[in-house]
Amino acid sequence: IGALGFAWSTPPPFDLKLDQALRAVSDLVAEIIERAEVYDAEHQLIASLHARLLSALPEVDGIATAARYQAAGQNDAIGGDWFEGLVLDDGTIAVVLGDVTGHGLTAAADMALIRGLITALLHDGVHVKDVFALVSRVLTRRPDDLLATAVVALVDTAASTLTYATAGHPPPLLIHPDRT
Repeated sequence: IGALGFAWSTPPPFDLKLDQALRAVSDLVAEIIERAEVYDAEHQLIASLHARLLSALPEVDGIATAARYQAAGQNDAIGGDWFEGLVLDDGTIAVVLGDVTGHGLTAAADMALIRGLITALLHDGVHVKDVFALVSRVLTRRPDDLLATAVVALVDTAASTLTYATAGHPPPLLIHPDRT
C-alpha cells in the first residue's frame, strides 16, 4: 500500500499522453519497491541460513573457546566461510575452519555441504589425516567445480596433544597463556 503524488506550479493540460507518462512513472516506482522488498527478504533468508550454519563452539572443561565471524565487507556478509567445534565420542575436541570460494547463497550452500561431510567423517571416527582425501573424493563426483580450503585440529586434553590436517588453509596457531 502506498501513494505517489505529482504537483505542478501551474495546471498542466491533462491529456492521454500525460496520463500514460504518469502511469508509466508510477509503474516503475511500484516495480522498484517490489524488487527492494524481494531483495530484503532474500538477504534475510541467506543471513539466517549463514547464522544457523555458524554454530557456537562447545563448552569444554579446561579449555576457553571463543569464535566470531566478521565479513570482510558489508556486501560480503554471506558466503562460504565457516567454523565449527565438535566434541567427539572419545572426548577429543575438533575445531574446523574453512572457506568456500564465492559469496551469497551458492557459497553458503557449498559450505554447508563440505561442513556436513567433514563433521560426519569426524563423528564416524575417520582419522584427521584421511578426512580431506575422502571429502575431495566425494566432491570430485559433482558436475560443477567447488573450491575450498579448510583445516581440522583435534585437541586431546587427556594426552595434551594437538593433531591437525590442512587442505590449502593456513595451519592452526597455538598461543600459550604466557603469549608465547
